[in-house]
Amino acid sequence: MKDIPISLKFLHLNSTSKDLEIFNDIKYLQYIKDKKASYFSKMPDLKRLVTSVLSQEGHVLRAAASHKHNFKISAKDRKIGICVQMGNHANFAFDILKLNEAKKNKIISRAICFVPTQRTEKFVGSGNCATWERIYDHKDFYSNHLTLPALICGLDLLD
Repeated sequence: MKDIPISLKFLHLNSTSKDLEIFNDIKYLQYIKDKKASYFSKMPDLKRLVTSVLSQEGHVLRAAASHKHNFKISAKDRKIGICVQMGNHANFAFDILKLNEAKKNKIISRAICFVPTQRTEKFVGSGNCATWERIYDHKDFYSNHLTLPALICGLDLLD
């Protein structure tokens, strides 16, 4: 079984210089880059890889996005909400709604979203995912609908 290195692509949405400084200081992003993906990885395996790093770093997994509803985001680190979206593009739109709700409820003030790149999507034989490139191509749209600063991290398998 061959291990595949992971690279991260970054896209900042609605971010000020202070937000950029905070995002740049996040250590677990490097820990994710230091991981290797199994040759036979599928999208759920990549999601488990990212959430395992978040868990090891002490983040709250499946954190509430609202005090009234049972909607969850993938994780929370202090005031940063984290979504790991390896699925359908429409699910990313729902993640945006949950992140906005969490900000409105003062649960978070910033967001990080992990998504696959197009290369990763093809490599694992998936389709219609919320890829980093797709989000980048429509960054103005997403910036208009996000009510908080966000870092979009593209998980790129380097085959």
